[in-house]
Amino acid sequence: MNEIPDLTNTDVSQLTLADIQRRKKKLKTEIQKDSTKIEQYWRSLYQSPKQLKNTSNFANLVNIGGGAFDIILLGWKLYRKFKKKKR
Repeated sequence: MNEIPDLTNTDVSQLTLADIQRRKKKLKTEIQKDSTKIEQYWRSLYQSPKQLKNTSNFANLVNIGGGAFDIILLGWKLYRKFKKKKR
């Protein structure tokens, strides 16, 4: 009587109220476990990345600096090009 019967192949007339309550309690705990697992996965999607190592930070800084240098150089070239045409 302590074992939870499988309700898929059981005749409904043979079920007791206690069986149904135990099955309901078991399903509720399974749903709660799944809910917490889904919540953990959902939060992991929006977490900020972990702190990078010092070498990665340095490489990132060099990359950003190179990009800024390229933008400044392009701006200077365009400025000189259009400045000559106005004269």
